Parts: sequence; structure tokens; C-alpha cells
Amino acid sequence: MEKPTFFARRSILILMIVFFLVPFALRGARLAIQGMKNDIKDWLPAEFQETAELDWFRKYFMSEQFIVVSWEDCHGDADDERFKLFVAKLMPELPPSQQPAEPAEGEEPTVEQVAAEVAADEEAVRNPTRMLERADFIGDQLGLYIPGGAEEFNNWGELNEKWLKGLKTLETTNNNECWYYITPEGDLYRWEGVDAPVATLGRWLYRSLVTKKTEGTLVYSFGKTDGPWYYENPKRLRAQLFKSLTTGPDVLESLTRDGGELAGDEEEAMRRLAGNLFGPDGKQTCLTLTLTPAAKRNLHLAIGRGLLGKPRGQLFEIAQQSNISEAELRLGGPPVDNVAIDEEGSITLFRLVGYTAILGITLSLICFRSITATVMIFFIGGISAVMCLAFVWWLGSSVDAIMMSMPALVYVLGLSGAAHIMNYYQEAIDEHGYEGACERAIAHGWKPALMCNITTAIGLVSLYTSELIPIQKFGIYSAIGVMATLLVLFTYLPAALYIWPQKQRKKLASGAAEPSKLDSYLTSFWQSFGGFIIRYHNTVAVLCVLVIIGVGYGLTEMRTSVNLLRMFHSEAKIIKDYEWLEANLGRLVPMEVVVKIPKDQQRAPLDDLKGVANEQVQLPFLDRMELAYRVQRTIESEFGDDGQGILGTAISAATFVRPLPQASGSALSARGTIGGRLEAHRGDFLKTDYLKVDDSDNSELWRVSLRLSATDSVDYGAFVTDLKSAVEPVLSAQRYRDNIMQSIIVDREGGRTAGARVLLLGATIPPPAKKAQAAEEEEIDPTELSSADRAEMEAAKAAASAKATLAADSPKKANAKASIKTDHHVDQTAIFSRTLRDMLVGARLRVNMADTLAPAELEKALADCDVVVLVGSDKTYPLDAINQSGKRMIDAREHQFAGMDIATMVAKGDVPRATSAIYTGVVPIVYKAQRSLLDSLIESTFWSVLTISPLMMFLARAIDTTSTLTIIKTTITSIGAGGVAMLPNVLPVVMVFGGMGWLGIEVDVGSMMTASIALGVAVDDTIHYLNWFREELDKQGDRKLAILAAYKHCATPTLQAATISGLGLSVFAASTFTPTQRFGYLMLTILWLGVVAELIFFPALLAGPLGAFFQPRKYKKKDEGSTGPSTAASPLKLKSLEKSEEELDAVVTPAIAKLSVYKEVDPPASMLAEESKPINSLDTPVADPSSALDDEESVVPPSKSAILRSLRHDPSHRNRKR
Repeated sequence: MEKPTFFARRSILILMIVFFLVPFALRGARLAIQGMKNDIKDWLPAEFQETAELDWFRKYFMSEQFIVVSWEDCHGDADDERFKLFVAKLMPELPPSQQPAEPAEGEEPTVEQVAAEVAADEEAVRNPTRMLERADFIGDQLGLYIPGGAEEFNNWGELNEKWLKGLKTLETTNNNECWYYITPEGDLYRWEGVDAPVATLGRWLYRSLVTKKTEGTLVYSFGKTDGPWYYENPKRLRAQLFKSLTTGPDVLESLTRDGGELAGDEEEAMRRLAGNLFGPDGKQTCLTLTLTPAAKRNLHLAIGRGLLGKPRGQLFEIAQQSNISEAELRLGGPPVDNVAIDEEGSITLFRLVGYTAILGITLSLICFRSITATVMIFFIGGISAVMCLAFVWWLGSSVDAIMMSMPALVYVLGLSGAAHIMNYYQEAIDEHGYEGACERAIAHGWKPALMCNITTAIGLVSLYTSELIPIQKFGIYSAIGVMATLLVLFTYLPAALYIWPQKQRKKLASGAAEPSKLDSYLTSFWQSFGGFIIRYHNTVAVLCVLVIIGVGYGLTEMRTSVNLLRMFHSEAKIIKDYEWLEANLGRLVPMEVVVKIPKDQQRAPLDDLKGVANEQVQLPFLDRMELAYRVQRTIESEFGDDGQGILGTAISAATFVRPLPQASGSALSARGTIGGRLEAHRGDFLKTDYLKVDDSDNSELWRVSLRLSATDSVDYGAFVTDLKSAVEPVLSAQRYRDNIMQSIIVDREGGRTAGARVLLLGATIPPPAKKAQAAEEEEIDPTELSSADRAEMEAAKAAASAKATLAADSPKKANAKASIKTDHHVDQTAIFSRTLRDMLVGARLRVNMADTLAPAELEKALADCDVVVLVGSDKTYPLDAINQSGKRMIDAREHQFAGMDIATMVAKGDVPRATSAIYTGVVPIVYKAQRSLLDSLIESTFWSVLTISPLMMFLARAIDTTSTLTIIKTTITSIGAGGVAMLPNVLPVVMVFGGMGWLGIEVDVGSMMTASIALGVAVDDTIHYLNWFREELDKQGDRKLAILAAYKHCATPTLQAATISGLGLSVFAASTFTPTQRFGYLMLTILWLGVVAELIFFPALLAGPLGAFFQPRKYKKKDEGSTGPSTAASPLKLKSLEKSEEELDAVVTPAIAKLSVYKEVDPPASMLAEESKPINSLDTPVADPSSALDDEESVVPPSKSAILRSLRHDPSHRNRKR
């Protein structure tokens, strides 16, 4: 009695283990999806400078993560009831114990109540931002919220309790959640049960039999007064999600009311707030909210739309209660972007699940016409997709929107692998029956399946070289999923096939499986097609190379983009909201510039000046504020509507104070008074979000907040560079101002700087139009201008007035997408000259600016100055004359930004500690991601090619073990053969990305991932073709006949694989999430180009001169030491067979005449006669088939397994049944 096969003994056990582990995989996948998080800051590693600077910024300033809220006719005036109700709903409710007692009817308010109201009004004047956080509230600490469907659990524990969810502990680093419930007495308990499907089922069964009240741990007791109030409406327990609230009307009132900084000057206040808190019409306004830690942990609680079972955001609840529909409500800001990506990614996943399920079932039914086979294949695809998500959670990572394409990709690859194993199984039962069929299928299919999955995984792992974390995670977890799929293929599928075997196909009289008409037609077609490629191989190869070179040149024009809004469909709500907000309010993409002034450069208040040696050099509070304002004004001038037109109105601390006095002699007395008043209110400024103190070194941090357009095509890279070119000269002026004053202190008797004279030689004097603008902004006294300049100033004012009139007539058009002036040039020397002059004048120095001077004028200017400063870097200076004058000379020609900002130079120690600027916000992160994207594309493709090439060299190797010299020679030949085998796999990538460059299509995150993935997938076809070509070449010794045989064996499977993978990946094109959509149709295109490369370009290369790298493999015989051609079946000495020679002949004799393994030439003579025209045209000598059979000495006898394998793959043998 024969011993049972492996799967006969173990199939039930294997299936039990698989089905036992499935719930764990499902739970892991569910938790991974629930923990999905998208924040563009997390796209870059924490050690990157841009990421570290954004984290540093968020430590001190809260409103970088802002949400803009508005709707049509949101005016915020006394008649706007919806606005007032919306604001009131945002304010946290006070429990009864904290509510102020209302005075009785007719009773006057107490002195304390009046004093509290007055103090509140004074605070509103100083800081119009309303702080919404509550101190030490348990709901905020635990992040409590009411999940969707929680009302169904009320009284679940038979305590009349109501349920909420929140953090399990108060540790901020632990985000594990659990359930809480509040009792009618007002006691809050933490439920200690396990929230898992199996545990839930067990509790349901137990509670259905035994009545038992729920138990928990008491967390907080609200007392008799407040407890019932919280129990009545558990929403009052929810964590406060909004940290602060700023509205346009509040800020405008605080500026213009009695005692305000701009009291009575509403026009100036509106000018400063336009484009941020007010629209161009002066009526449309908005609310700006910042978020608490509870909201940042789960943004959906604040602004989610309640999709796919997630809770509806509080903003949508409040809007509904304020009679504002979801369609009317307009939201913008970085958190809105992140939530929109989350929601669109989730929708994409569930939509693709449906499409891919339909696809898998349809393809399985068409291919196998069996319900059980369909269920098996669908299960493998599904569990593969689930496993790759579960690995994300099991390994402690998180899912993001980019990774939502991963399950569908792994699902399709799982389907493809299962289909291959199923075909091997079908052949096994057709030829040898059911006994051992599962083992034979795995024995035949494990090697190609392993090779294909390895190459695909290599392509995916190469994505880990990217600097973008979402792409890294996509690559590594997809690769893990692909390799885990192998385990399911090699265990579950054969075990399931043993339990539910498939039907055998009909057989011919000879016993062979009957081929379909389609198979016969395709065999004939591929032989004719292959003959054509071989005849014209030079023409085909040259044409392919020319097309590759022509299209591939487009790679030089390739551009990358990480524009978040382009990830969405044009009709998506976020797109419509941004278009409306930017047309009716202003730009929304945040860019932050923080001016950092060291402690030793800050002048203390007048009372604290005693003993300070360099107080003349240090900056008083007014000068420090003015420095930030100079940065703001320079940025607006260069990039605002009068410059490049890509920025709206900037905001700094100076936005909320009276106009700063100009730096001129007539205003010096006023500067002291105003400076003293501002210094006295420094504490109030520190409470705002525009001035902070760095707790590490006590530097002052002056924030300048900018907004770029989200809907315009702004080149973030060019903008960041131009921005630094405008800001760094201002900071350089500050640094040289300190050097100049320190030199004067050393040189002048008494060490006093006041009244010292400075000559700025080579300084760029602003042209008349610039002078006019400067005079209008109170930079230059108009009386100092010439008559011609004053005339131009009046003309400029008239033009500005006309522009304002046009904007008033059509406010929305005036604030619509501005035309970006790409030819604008930042004049760094002009900025530096103007800023340095103003700083020196403000420090009570006399300044003379001169571009060029005649010798006589220069002599006079040198005699009339204390310090000469060389400014213009493109000027020629009379250095000898300056040195002979004995005046101190300071060389300031290196003031221009040349790729390294002052903060970087200070960090490297190139310059002493100085005032510097930090550039942060969303824009630098996006720019860095954009640069990394192109680098990642190149690096991942390079590493993918580098790692797959050795595998191809191994498969394409030419073996000749006859001598040491031939071994070395064939090793070198194998390297060349591997290179030739890689060419068709690189072709699709070059064609697609080169085409994108020619068509101007930007490479985004979805596009970038396709290169290395498609390379790995395309290599699968090459492996199959190369294996068959190599096997036939060893048998026949002729490349051209081996090409024809390879066509016969693998051309149709190549098309089938491309169809399965292509149709599977085509579902991505139905996504409304642009990266996923582009990933889908690019993968489809690349795969079909891969088919063209494998069946046209690769055979043409093999038939041409490069095919000479491929030689038949030869082995040294152990018994004779001589060489001879080997067979594909077994190059080694044959093992003894169990059956006798006569028995073996009885088994194989009917098929011997049809087997290519016994011939010098394949196809057989009958087929050569049919295809005589294309074959003879090759001028290839054809040996007599019978002579190969007679000459038994010339061939090593094949093994039994080789004979059986040849029987399966030889159509002529199968046709014998007919």
C-alpha cells in the first residue's frame, strides 16, 4: 500500500490553521484602516531640516494648523444671525457650578460683575483671539468623543448608562482607545472589557443566558450639581477640539474701537486685514480656528464628513444647527487637506474592493468555469490584500492615502499567482489523475512563482530608497504582502484543491487532453509572427531603438509635483471650497518666516541699561518690531500684487499696531515715545501668535505669516529661492548695521554713534517709481524727491487709485487668480541698500548713498564721512583713494543670498551669532517632497535594475564546464546576456516617463511608484520567455529555432498574464483620487508596453548580433570527461528509474516521435513542412529528424520527468487524439 501524499495527510490541518488566522488578519486590517492618518509633514523623515523646523514652529505658534470657515454672505455684522449663532455654538458650555449668577430682576449688577465685564472688554482690545480651551477638564484630557452608532449601546450594561470613547490613559504618547460610560449620578467609568469581534460574540452569548450588569473603573465623579447636567447631554463631555477662534469682525473692532491701535481709521484697518480675514469687497469675512491636541489626534472629529462609519465633525454639526447646509459651508487650511485625503483614500479603497472583487470572480469563472475554483482564487486574492494591511498594524506603522492602493495591487498579484498554480494543477490531473496532483502542481510551479514574486518584491523594495515616507511604506509593505502571498499559494490552495478537486478535461482517444480551437489558432499565429520578427530582426530592433531614444529624450523635460489639491477630482468638494474661498477671501497655503533675534542683540528697557556696554548697537523693541515689518513689507513688494502676484497680504505683529514712525530726522523724537509705549505692552504681544520667546536661548521670534494660492500653478521651488533672495538682504543689512556701529564706537572719541556719518558707496538707489512707492509707504519723505520723481509719484498714486476703483467695481474678479509674473527679478542690492540706510538713520546716523562718484565728489564725500561701506558687488571702487583717506572701510559686497541663508551659516559657524530667519510651513515641506520625488524615481529605478540584473544574468547564463578557460569566457558572456535580457524591461519605463516629459504631464506620487513596480512585474514575462528560449537553445543549438519554440510555449501565457494584471490594475483608473488613478492607467500602459518589448523587441535582439551572448550550455561528462550537447531535461547523469527499460518504452514509445528532446531540431518534420516558407527563408540547415532518433549515441537520454513535461507542452502530441 502506497503511503498517502503530503496534502492527503495534512490538508485538513492546513485549512484549519488558515481559517483560524483569518480573523486576526481581518482585525489587523480593520485597525490599520481606522488608524489612517495623513499629514504632509509626516511625508519627510524627522531628521530632515524642513521637518525639524516645522516641528519647532508648531512648538511656539499655534495657528499654522488653521481652519478657515466661511459661507456665502458671512458678514459678521449685527444682522448676521447665522454668524452669531455659529460663534456661540463654538464656545464651550459652562456647567451649573461655574455659571455666573444672574442678577435678580430690577437688581443692579455687583461691582465684581462690572469689573469682570470691563476686564473682558480690555482683554478683547488687547487680544481679539478667543481662547476656547478649558483648564484640566477630564473630557479634554481623555479626548472623549461619541463615535457613530454609540447611542445604540446606551443602557447596554443595564445601568441606564451612556457611552463614549476616548484614550485609555492620560499619557500623551499612548493613543490606544477604550470605551467609557457615564451613569445618571454623573460618575464617569472606564469599561475594562475587550473590544474585539470574538470577545463581543462571547459576551453576547453569555449575556443572552445570564443577566449581569457591566462593570468598570471609576475615572471621575462630577458631583450632584454637575453630574446630572453632563449625563443629560453626553456631548458636553466631549473634548474641546478648537483651541482658539479669530474672526474678522472681532479683529476689526479691536483695532478701530476707542483705545484701539487704529481708532477711527477703519479704512487702514480694512486694508491690513483684506485677503486674510476680509474679502476684497470689505464685507465677506470668515472665522479662523486652531486645533487642540485632541483634534490633531483625530481630525475627523472636527471636520470629518462622517463617511464610512466615522463620526461627523463638530463643524458640520454646528453648521447644521446654525442653518448652514453642508454645501454652503466652505472650509480651507492644512487640516482640511489632510482629512480630505483620508476620506478620498478610504472611498477609493472601498470602491476598488468592489471592482476588484467583481473582476476576480469574473476572470476566475471565465478561465476555470468552476465555482469552487473561483472561491479559492478569490479567497487568495482577498486574504493577500487583507494581510498586507494587517502587517502595517502588526508592525506598528500607520496607513496613509498613498498606501490605500496597496491592497488592490497585492490582490491582483495574488489572483495572477493563484491562476498559474491552478493551471499547473489542471494539467496534473489531466495527465496523471488526482493521485498526487496537488504535489505535482506545486513541484512544477514553485520555481517560476518564487522567481516572479521575488522580482516583483525587489521592484517594490527599491521604493524604500525614496526619501518620502509614504512611498517607503508602500514599497516595503507591498513587498511583504507579495511574499506572504506565496505562503498562501503553497499551503492553502493545494490543500483546498485536495478537499475540493476540480474536474478533468475531456480527452482524445490517445489519452491527451483535447486542445481548443483557440489554442490551435494561437500556436499557428505565433509561429508565423515569430518568423516575421526573425526575418526582419535588424529593422525591428533599429526601429525600437530609435523610438526609445526619441521618446526617452523626454526624460530631460520631466517635472515633478506634490500639489495636494491636484490629488482630487475637479468636482471634489475641497476643490470647490478652495476656489470659492480664494475668490471671495484670499489665498490659503501657509508659508511662515520667523525672524529670530538673539538675546544679546535685544536692548533692555531704559531702566535696565546700566552697565550694558553695547546698548547703542542693540535693538530696542521698536526696532525689533520694525525689522520684522521690513521683512513683511519687502515680501509684499516683491511677491504681492505689485510684484510677482503670488502672495496676498502678509501679517506680522506690526499689523495690529499704529503705523510705525519712519526712519528720518523729523520722526526721531516720535520714535522714542512710540517705542516706549510698545515696550510697555511687550507682555501683551507675547500673548499673541506673532511674537514668542525661544525657551532655549531667550531669542525673540517674530513671525511673518504669508499665504500663497492653492489653485494657481505656483513653482514652490522657485518661490522659496526668490523669497530668501528678498529676505536675506534685509537680515544682512542688520548684520552690517551692527558692524558699522561697532566700528564707530571703537573709532570715535567717546564711543558715541549718534551723528556719525556713513557713506554707502555703490548702493543702488531706488528708481523713481520705487521712490514713489517708498514715499507713499512713509519710507522716504516726499520733500526729498526731485520734481520729476514727485510727478511720477503722483502718477503712481493715480494708477493705484484706478486699480482700487476697478477692484471695488468687481471685487471677485480683482481677487481671482492673479497673473504670475515669471520675469520678475529680485534686486537684492536695492533691498540691502534701502534697508541699511533706514536702519542707520533710525540709529541717529547720517547716511550718504552714492552709486558712482567722480574723483572730486569722492574726495569730498570721503572727507565728510566716518565710515565707507562698499555695497555694490558689480562696481569698481577706487580702493587706493579710500585707503589713503584713512577712513575705515567695511566691505559689504557679500550681502547677497547665494544659496545659503544666514541661519545655516550661523549653524555652521561661518558667521558669528546674528539675526536670522527660519522659513517653514507647508510650502518648504511640499518643495522638499517635490525635489525628493524626482530623486526617488531615479534612485528606486536604479536600485531595481541593479538588484534584478544579477538574477537575469543567472537565468541567462551560458554554462560550459569543459575547461577553466571556457568557464571564465562563459561567465563574461553571461553578464552580456543578462544585460540584453534587461533591455526590454527598461523600455516600458523609459517610454512612459519620456512620454510624460514630452506631453508636459507632471510626475506625482502615484506616477513615481509605477517605475520600479512595473519593472519587477515586467521581468516576470522575461523570466518565462528566457527559460523557454534557453531550454530550446540547449536542445537545438540554433537561436532562431529556439526563438520560434519560445513563442510557441510562452507567447500566449504572456498575453494572458498581461490581460489579468492589466485588467486588474485598470480598476485604479476608476478612482477619483488622482495618485491612485494615475497609478492605475500608467501601470496598465507599462504592462502592455512590456508585452510589446517581450514579444517584439526581445526576440529581435536575440535574433541579431546581441543574441550571440546566448550559447548552448555544455557540461563535462563525469564518466568520459568529454563534452556534448545537453538536454533541457537533465544535464546531469540520470538517476536509475524504478521501471525497466522495456516498461519505460511501453509508456513513452507512442510519443517519442513527437518529442523534441529526442531530436536535433524542433519543431518536428510535419510542422517544418507546414511552415517551410518562413523557416527556409532563414537559410537554416534542417537535419533529418529520423537521423536524430537513430543516433542514440549523440544525445543523453532524458529523465522521466523531462519526458512527461515535454508531453504536456507539445501541441503535436496532444493533437494525436484527433
